[in-house]
Amino acid sequence: MKAASPAASSNRSVAPRSAWLIVIAYSFVLSSTMALQLTFAPVTTVAAEHFNVSVKAIGWLAQIFPLLYVVLGFPMGFALDRAFRTSLALGAMLCIAGATLRLVGDQYEWILAGQVLIAVALPLLLNGLTKVAGKYLSEKDRPIGISICMANMYAGELIAIGVGTVHAHPEQIHTAVSIISYYAIAALAFLLICLRSKPRFGGDDAASAPLASLRSVLADPFIRVVALLVFIGFGIFTSYMTWLQALLAPAGVAADMAGLMLLGFVVCGVAGAMAFPGPLSRRNSEFSLLWASVVIGSIVCALLAFAPGVKLGLIGVPILGLLQLSTLPVVMGMTERRAGSSAGIASAVVWVAGNAGGTAISMAVQGMIGHPQVAFLFMGAVIATAGPLLLRLRLAGVKKSPLMVAAG
Repeated sequence: MKAASPAASSNRSVAPRSAWLIVIAYSFVLSSTMALQLTFAPVTTVAAEHFNVSVKAIGWLAQIFPLLYVVLGFPMGFALDRAFRTSLALGAMLCIAGATLRLVGDQYEWILAGQVLIAVALPLLLNGLTKVAGKYLSEKDRPIGISICMANMYAGELIAIGVGTVHAHPEQIHTAVSIISYYAIAALAFLLICLRSKPRFGGDDAASAPLASLRSVLADPFIRVVALLVFIGFGIFTSYMTWLQALLAPAGVAADMAGLMLLGFVVCGVAGAMAFPGPLSRRNSEFSLLWASVVIGSIVCALLAFAPGVKLGLIGVPILGLLQLSTLPVVMGMTERRAGSSAGIASAVVWVAGNAGGTAISMAVQGMIGHPQVAFLFMGAVIATAGPLLLRLRLAGVKKSPLMVAAG
């Protein structure tokens, strides 16, 4: 009997401890970068008072991230596909430098400089999501690894909210900045240590040229549909996180109740991202979750449009988070299987689409703040447009594209 090849044997074997260690380290990096980005979101007006700047200036400390991601997403994806560990390590070092600048001085200029450096590093770190799983975990373990990373990334939002809530006075802002910055530096340093482990699959570099890789990704109808789905998902997520309190205020929902709804939104999303993708992938049932997210998400938005209130919000908004946030690790796992060695640029396409959706749909909802019913109906309609896209996605198939095979 012919012996199994080393690659095949490795693919079936249980991942070694070092492989899972780098996935865990990377997941904490995603958590810390999200916390760095959203440090001032829960304390915008307080931070403006502390630094003696306008609220709009504080807003730029978060808004710089999606803007730079749209500009840098593709070149950073190319870099990861060409020199994976080197590029990921460069992103970690840039992020450490940015977090350190936030600690240098308690002035707005230092904070802004740090945020810019972190925003430059983010595409290198975030685009590596599918590649970290693909390089270090066997195919059967990759959905679980991606789920762990996504759940920890969502948990970073909870860290930012929690730290900001506890340190909500002007004299405490520097303490909040320091806690999150030190957490990020520790997580990033841990990743740099773990990156000494060589990838188990595919080596460090891809053979394809950047433009050929991008053409193959954009020519694949599956990746294009996934990008549109993430455009919608990010847009709805950003709209809820940004405008839910303002949209429910006319119905008599207090700010603290809206905060509880958003907390439930994220907590349930973290739980769903951990619980659903692995089992669904093993059963080839990912589309059941995607369809549930579309149908129930549209219904929740319609109910909030016609019957807004505390009870419905405390039930409906967490359910929406459970489904909406669980779908991202599912589609990212699909993207990894489809893209193969072009996973870096494929992730860049998906993340750039997500950041664009977060900006475009949230801005559209902002224009409807004076008409909450119209805003909720608009968001429900946007979610519903994902239905035809899911039909197209199933027709395109999940297996690796021949174009990706040729490019890789």
